[in-house]
Amino acid sequence: EEAAFLVSLYKFMKDRHTPIERIPHLGFKQSMDPPNPLGTGRPPCIPLTLGLSSLLPVNLWKIYKAVEKLGAYELVTGRRLWKNVYDELGGSPGSTSAATCTRRHYE
Repeated sequence: EEAAFLVSLYKFMKDRHTPIERIPHLGFKQSMDPPNPLGTGRPPCIPLTLGLSSLLPVNLWKIYKAVEKLGAYELVTGRRLWKNVYDELGGSPGSTSAATCTRRHYE
């Protein structure tokens, strides 16, 4: 099921001309320095290390299942549950922009 999901996800993203070129990492913070290269005016989320450990790539299957478990994208967004998704993925508890960055990575 996980492998089929990943094949489908990569195909979907490629078909809409937004291929997944690298997996996002847990432990996020917003950067106020460089503007978003996509030109949306929002600063990008950049990876930050989790304590002394190295960066941990987001498991795309786990983030999908965590969002699905909470009622899918619309409900998670409407009820502002993105921090819950971040916590379930094992993100750093001190992150102040965890919810926003988690949502952006999911999108």
